[in-house]
Amino acid sequence: DTGVLHCDPHPGNLLRTRDGKLCILDWGMALDVPSDLQYSLIEFIAHVNGEDYEAMPQDFVNLGFTPPDQLERVRNSNLTEGLSFVLRQLSQGGGSKKMSERVVDEWRDRYGAELSVEELRAKAREEMQAKMTAQLASEGVDVSAVSNVMDEMQKRNREMFRVPPYILYVTRAFSTLEGIGLSANTDYSLVQEAFPYLSQRLLTDDSPRAKAALRSMIYGRRSNSLGKLIDMSEGFTKYTSATSSSMPNMQGAQDQLVDVVLSAEGGYVQELLLEEAAK
Repeated sequence: DTGVLHCDPHPGNLLRTRDGKLCILDWGMALDVPSDLQYSLIEFIAHVNGEDYEAMPQDFVNLGFTPPDQLERVRNSNLTEGLSFVLRQLSQGGGSKKMSERVVDEWRDRYGAELSVEELRAKAREEMQAKMTAQLASEGVDVSAVSNVMDEMQKRNREMFRVPPYILYVTRAFSTLEGIGLSANTDYSLVQEAFPYLSQRLLTDDSPRAKAALRSMIYGRRSNSLGKLIDMSEGFTKYTSATSSSMPNMQGAQDQLVDVVLSAEGGYVQELLLEEAAK
C-alpha cells in the first residue's frame, strides 16, 4: 500500500512496541514499488491461485521477466503450468524440505507408490524430456538433430526470460521473512500469511485491474467460487482486525466487511454475489 518494500527485515531490524505494533528499523535497503508493479504482482498471484495459465504469459511481460517480443513463444510453451505447480507447492508452507516431501508424494501418486525416490526422479525426468521434445517439435525444430534436448530448451528459455533487478531485493526480503516464520513454525507459509492482505485489497479496490484479478481468483480452474468468496471474506476480516488502529477488533472488522458487501452505492463484490445467487 505504501509503495515501499523494506528489503532487509532480519530480526535485528524488527521491534515490537509496547502497544503491540511492529516497528521496522534501518531503511537503508528499500525498494520503491510503483502502482503498476503492485498491480502486476497482485494479478500474477491471483492467476497462480486460480491456475489461469492463459493469463500468466502476459504477467511475465508486465513483471519484466519476459521481453514483449517473446510473449507468443511463452504462450505456446508449457512453462506456465510447471511454474504454477512449483508455486502451489511453495504456498503450502514448510520451506524447501517439506516442499520436496510433497513433490515426492505427488510423484508416487503419478508413477507408482512402489518406486524408490531415484526411480521416481528418473520417471519425472523422462516425462519432462518428452514434453520438451514435443515443444521443440511444435516450434519446427528437427529434434533428431538435437544432441541434448534439455540444453536446447535451456538455451531457448534464456531467450524468453530475464531477471529484472527488483526481483533480487524482493527475493531477499521474502526469504528472510520466511526464515523467521519457519523458525517459529515448521509449517509456516509466507504465501498463506499474505492471503488476508490480498483478500482485503481485492475486495476493496475498484480499479479495473483489481476487479479482473478478483474474478480470476474466484473463478479459476481449481476454485469453488462460493468457497473462495468465503475464504476471502475471512481473510478480509482477519487483516482488518489485525491492522486496526486500536486493539484487534473482530466485530469491527466484520462490520467493515458488511459495509463492503452491502454498500448502498453497490460494487463489484455485490455483482459477483448476484452472479452466484443466479446460478
